[in-house]
Amino acid sequence: MNDITQGPPSQTNNDSFTAVRRLAAAVSRLDADSAWLVDALTEHLESMRPVDRSVSRAERRALLVAAGALTPEDFDEAQRRVERGDLHLRMAETWLDAACATASLDSTKGFLAINDDELVRRVDRGELVAVELAGRLRFPTWQFDAANRPSKVLKGLPDVIAALTMNGDGWRSDAAFMKSPKRSLRREGATAPVEWLRHGGDVAAVISSIESSGAL
Repeated sequence: MNDITQGPPSQTNNDSFTAVRRLAAAVSRLDADSAWLVDALTEHLESMRPVDRSVSRAERRALLVAAGALTPEDFDEAQRRVERGDLHLRMAETWLDAACATASLDSTKGFLAINDDELVRRVDRGELVAVELAGRLRFPTWQFDAANRPSKVLKGLPDVIAALTMNGDGWRSDAAFMKSPKRSLRREGATAPVEWLRHGGDVAAVISSIESSGAL
């Protein structure tokens, strides 16, 4: 029997349930590992810190305005964005961009035409990058190059992995670095390390770029 003292669910809860159902339906339509994607996203969202409400909005506003960090108008706009969930949304979007640019273990084995043991050996030897997301191994796709290399992996990949590992910035930062144009790598213009290497560029130039920038 329902507890009549509870009353009907709030509109906010109804909206949340509707949003979750829409998300589940949208993910199920994708040509992807839907269950893994939902699990991984859920795990990431659970790791996010909620908005800190221990200090009142008025207190935060007064402190920041008094310190000259924000104008009252800037604070009010920033607060509206926080209350809309813009910050958490951007964090989720950044994570999704990185997570969706990974391949499953089975897909990677099939792509490289190797078995489990060889895949493990390559990861252990630093010849492939593997990350664990929601309890499964995933392989960032920036490291593959089927169009230009018989091996199907990026030119100089072990050396690139070693340089990125030395910086210790994490796999998402590494992926962003490898796919972002660098002024030190120029073809017709600033070129991303991945494209530089896929077009035959010098591996040493990429290593130098990693070392000089801290892979940021």
